Amino acid sequence: MHSLWDFRGVSNFNVPIENLKIIANFAKSIASNRGKKWKIAIVTGTDEAYGLSLVFKMYSETIPATVRVFRAYEAAEAWLKE
Repeated sequence: MHSLWDFRGVSNFNVPIENLKIIANFAKSIASNRGKKWKIAIVTGTDEAYGLSLVFKMYSETIPATVRVFRAYEAAEAWLKE
């Protein structure tokens, strides 16, 4: 099952970089339950959230999932359905 993380309503995305590593490690720990083709779509509403989500994507390169960051919810949904 794929995941859609919707952060469009978050106005203050003040997440320390170290926490992004922790979240990526958590995603890695549950990846085996999600299957080899697990997709994580992250939708953001601010430039700050978009940038930090790209950092998370970089940290997630070691997990068996594909992570993409979007600004449009509809685009994220469409990608997950592919």
